[in-house]
Amino acid sequence: MRLMDISILGWIHTIACIVALPGGLAVLALRKGTPRHRRWGKAYVVAMAIGSVTSLGLYAPIAGIEPGFNRFHWLALATLAALAVAYVGARRQHKALWAYLHPAGMVISYYMLIGALINEAFARADLLQVYAGTRVAGLTQAANMMLFLGVLGYFAVRVAVRRTRQRPVTA
Repeated sequence: MRLMDISILGWIHTIACIVALPGGLAVLALRKGTPRHRRWGKAYVVAMAIGSVTSLGLYAPIAGIEPGFNRFHWLALATLAALAVAYVGARRQHKALWAYLHPAGMVISYYMLIGALINEAFARADLLQVYAGTRVAGLTQAANMMLFLGVLGYFAVRVAVRRTRQRPVTA
């Protein structure tokens, strides 16, 4: 595993992402709306914001990608946008649109985190480096996408059912 070529900024980024991994899982798994869920959510958003912002300053050479600002930096910006939607939506879930956007933003940001973890694993783990840029890496990302589309669908249905039960019945 290649660890010695990581800069200080890279270590800050890595530590923030490592903190975000269990934080995001807790947010998705815990009972919604509890103080515990909110605490984990805040910790996750802070860790992800640090991880995404620090990634904008990382420019490690990647085979087949032009040096400088690249698609991974754009994905970091997309992650920040998803986080912003999730954070703003957390307090506005009484409105229909935000009830769907809050969980969607959280799921999408966690999907991006796991996708980045997969990329780093193929780039840095000795056992996986031989598969970097191959169908194996692509299929791993595709499986990640399918899993998170399922999670996104689950939360959309869950919100729809909850909102249907909360509506007053008119005669």
